[in-house]
Amino acid sequence: MATKRPEAGRYFPEEVIFKILSWTKGTSLFRFKFVCKLWHSIIIDNKFIESHHTNSLKNPSILLITNVEKKGYHNCSAASLVYGSSGKGFVDLHLPSPFDGMEFVSSSNGIVCLYESNIGDDIYLLNPLTRMSKRLPIIFIRHAQPPYNPYYNSVQRKVYVAFGFDCVSHDFKVLKITYLLERDSRYMNLLSVYLYTLNANSWREIEIDSTTLPKIGWFSSCPILVHGPIVDGVLHLKGINKIVTFDLHTEIFGLIPFWRFMQESKLHDKSHVLEFKGSVAMIFESNGEGSIRKDTSLWTVEVVFGEVFWNKVLTFNTSWKIDWVFLYSSGQFVGQTDCGEVLLYDYRKKKETKYIGVSSESLVRVFEHMESFLSIEGLEYAEEKQL
Repeated sequence: MATKRPEAGRYFPEEVIFKILSWTKGTSLFRFKFVCKLWHSIIIDNKFIESHHTNSLKNPSILLITNVEKKGYHNCSAASLVYGSSGKGFVDLHLPSPFDGMEFVSSSNGIVCLYESNIGDDIYLLNPLTRMSKRLPIIFIRHAQPPYNPYYNSVQRKVYVAFGFDCVSHDFKVLKITYLLERDSRYMNLLSVYLYTLNANSWREIEIDSTTLPKIGWFSSCPILVHGPIVDGVLHLKGINKIVTFDLHTEIFGLIPFWRFMQESKLHDKSHVLEFKGSVAMIFESNGEGSIRKDTSLWTVEVVFGEVFWNKVLTFNTSWKIDWVFLYSSGQFVGQTDCGEVLLYDYRKKKETKYIGVSSESLVRVFEHMESFLSIEGLEYAEEKQL
């Protein structure tokens, strides 16, 4: 009597399943855990989590942060992931309720940093995939309060938060930069700079030259410091006519000034700081006066013997009038047009693809994000937090 052979295609070696699942997007793995006991045991295994983490670094997704209106709430945040070069792989991330009104700082190694922008004291690290979070210790900063003024009293402090992962020490780090309103003035002076390291789970103050982070005007129409990418272990923050740098390992600040030619030519910035092929970059638009056509171009930074040079390396060849560009990722730029469309622009193919289901009017920030099941010490389920 002949024994029955398993039907072709009904069995795959466990190693093959492991390999395939390790390249699967994290939001899908939540469902795949319930396919069978074998898949569940693979997905929760530490070796699989590390392999999936490594593969996610090579194939990041795009994290879109938008503002949405909810009954009884104001400026609630919504997060969505975009997969693939077409921009059609669109997945909504349902944020735990404590975080839907907070400001997203950045994403690094699968963890995002958020804070309460009105106060700046409540700062969290959150894994959007596992919905686990950690509230950072609160810093109590002593300072002389300016005289009471009914108009200024609610805006005496301004806080900027920066976040990144130091690959040398394998540590997450958070910068908290605090400004204080001058007495009888419309300017804010630098009050303090504190650095949090996850390994130590504590803050410490960093001494800094005031010329690196000078006083700011309170009535500026745009943010003074805007979070940018980490290039070669250095965090970049966009300022006015300069880029503020912070080495995550040496913990030293620096400056990259805009070129004088850029100011004389009246180039207008159309992006935050970007990373383009391993270089620091920004997108500028010429003024296009008279018969000269406006030109939107990418410029990269090169430092030679301490001298800073900006090089024009790419011109956007598109029929769309680009209003703002958020990030560059794997040959594509994520931006929006003056017509209110959010798009992917592939500079290699000179082709743009509109996002579907994203309201550009409510688009706040765009980050490159890797999905990871890795946990960090001190994370708890966000739903259990009481704010």
